[in-house]
Formats: sequence, C-alpha cells, structure tokens
Amino acid sequence: MPEPLRGAPLSVGSIGARLGMDTGTIRPLLKRLAAAGLVTRTRDPADERRVLVDVAPPGRALEVKARSVTGKIRAACQLGEQELEYLRNTLESVTFPAT
Repeated sequence: MPEPLRGAPLSVGSIGARLGMDTGTIRPLLKRLAAAGLVTRTRDPADERRVLVDVAPPGRALEVKARSVTGKIRAACQLGEQELEYLRNTLESVTFPAT
C-alpha cells in the first residue's frame, strides 16, 4: 500500500500530515482519485465532519503494478543493489528535500 495510505482508512488530515501537505491541497487530489475509482471517501460514522479515505480494489491493483517498477528499472539500467539504493535515495532527496 502506498505509504501515505498505510493503515487506511485514514482521515484527510492524517494523510496531509504524513505528506506534509495542507488538507486544502489534498482534498481535490483525493476527489480525483475517488472519481477514478482508486480510493473511496466516506464520512466517519463517529464524526460526520471527517472524511475517511481508503484504497479501493482498483487502487490496490495499481499498487501491484507500481511495485514492479523497481525490478524493471534494475533490469533496464543493469543496476546492482547498491546503485539502486543510491538512485532511490537521490530521487527521495529531490522529492522530499531536507528543510
């Protein structure tokens, strides 16, 4: 499961905190994912003000495809484990720069 949704269903606020993003930014993205059938959005029965997000079956299927990307990159680039780890760290530093 994608890291931001591990332990789903989660509130929009919890997902925002994991990503370091404002809920106002995340809400439209989650609506588009829901429209595409990749996640579900339901009201929290304990607190109707909160929306809970969970990964839908098509989203889980997409996750399986996404997880196969590492092996494909390794094969295409002929990367060893150390080089693959370096690439992963570099991509993470670009995606989540240190503050």
